[in-house]
Amino acid sequence: MVPLRFVIRTNCSFELGMGHFNRCCVLTEELRKIGQEAVLLVNSDADAKMFVVSKGVPVQFVSDDDFVNDWPEADACIVDLYQYDDQYYGILKSKYQKIIIFDDIRFHVPLEVSAVINNNIYANASDYPSHIKCFVGPMYYLLRQEFFGKHVLSDAQNVLVSMGGSDPEGQTMRIVEILLKITSRHINVVFGSGKPIENLGAILTHPQVTFYTVVSKISLLMERAAYCVSGAGSMIYELIYMGVPIACFSLSKNQRLIAKTLSAMNALLYLGHYNEINDSIIYEKLKGIDVRKDSRERMVKNATGLIDEKGSGRLAQELTNWVYYGKAEI
Repeated sequence: MVPLRFVIRTNCSFELGMGHFNRCCVLTEELRKIGQEAVLLVNSDADAKMFVVSKGVPVQFVSDDDFVNDWPEADACIVDLYQYDDQYYGILKSKYQKIIIFDDIRFHVPLEVSAVINNNIYANASDYPSHIKCFVGPMYYLLRQEFFGKHVLSDAQNVLVSMGGSDPEGQTMRIVEILLKITSRHINVVFGSGKPIENLGAILTHPQVTFYTVVSKISLLMERAAYCVSGAGSMIYELIYMGVPIACFSLSKNQRLIAKTLSAMNALLYLGHYNEINDSIIYEKLKGIDVRKDSRERMVKNATGLIDEKGSGRLAQELTNWVYYGKAEI
């Protein structure tokens, strides 16, 4: 098979977080592993550059001014932007024969797009038009390699708090303050990139709390967590893989779907949507997960096997086969 070239376009920022960028990095690396060429294009504003530098991943920065014309030639273009405008994809179609989009929530595919990736727990091919090629479900989850083979330690005692790559809704400190009233466990708090911690006041030096920003290997904190309080974004799947009990908020519409689906499977404790639940209810729910080891173990058992290490390989190989044989038919 002659190597194919893929162009992958995404954005990252403090508001958007790191989820889109992380999964595109994983897919880029996996395509290269199987002998394909892949170029990752990322927005060029200051926030994005800070994110990318912290990851040490080679990318090509682009701006709105050099849309399409200056993008590399390729056999397929993969877009992870939450961009659903038909005109946008009409322009892309003039350059790329095959267009694939990541979709997490809209269940909408623009006219010029011929395939969709939705690796969330709630996704089904029946959500999309029958003529669209679908790569859907957690079997395609793009797990970062840092998690491979890692699991929570049997003597894990800490609490991990992280809303994910960013926390624009400001829920992190809300949770920390509630936890300090509940538990004597040590609390590790991870802020996403771009979040200043200088203005946290006295709590910054609290002996029970350690604050982190831009951790290079969050798996090292996860493996020591008796449980994690998190947002219901892509981090949920990493925690599930490692076997960490989870209590989560939803911070957006697609996070609500993730949390509700997994909650219905009794695979995590869903606290609720961040602005629809009061502190007293959060207190009672977190108190329960803190003291009930049997409850934590039950959630982990129900989540076991949902995420494996092969998702990125499956997706890269199946995308390659689909693009290659589709190209041969043209």
